[in-house]
Amino acid sequence: MNHVKLGLVCLVGACAVVACGDKAVEGSASGTAASSAAPAKSGAAASASASATAEAIASASAAPSASASAAANDDPLAALVDTDLSSFHKLWKGFSVKAPQGATIKQGSYGPRIEKDEFKIELSYTHTSLDNTASNTRDCASYDQICAVVERTKDLVVTSASDKDGKNKTYGFHMLVRPGGTLLGCTGGGPDLEKLKLLQQACASVTKN
Repeated sequence: MNHVKLGLVCLVGACAVVACGDKAVEGSASGTAASSAAPAKSGAAASASASATAEAIASASAAPSASASAAANDDPLAALVDTDLSSFHKLWKGFSVKAPQGATIKQGSYGPRIEKDEFKIELSYTHTSLDNTASNTRDCASYDQICAVVERTKDLVVTSASDKDGKNKTYGFHMLVRPGGTLLGCTGGGPDLEKLKLLQQACASVTKN
């Protein structure tokens, strides 16, 4: 019976290490004290117990690291870097935006266009009428397209455009941001509606020093 009880103490100690972190060490220590008061285990059993405890401690230590990695992956902006817009024009001095490393800044239709691969957004001081963007969908028929407003809020309009058969659909958005109290328009688009969310978050990341 004494040997059976000692086995239970060791199992509880191992469970405490996995689930409780620092408190588990206390549980493991008490288990060790109890086992030292009892007859010594065989060499193989002691080795197996030590190995199990070491693995449990390693798992507990690795858990925070895994959690931190998962948290980083949950933040789409974590892969982007602050991109200074001062070099584009003196009017943009002090402005920065989150964008991929190595993104270029070029002249767009209304202001600086920041792009790299599928990442493309454009900022503007003047292109700030969401009503115009929404109403422009009515002109699509002139270009043999079907357009629609997919989403509309106070500061955001999302539109879609496709050919008359409903194929080759693309999406675009026009949103308003106010870094440092300055009203700016920000636009972007692509073939994937879900990927627009990253571009919208990048637009919302604009800051002014």
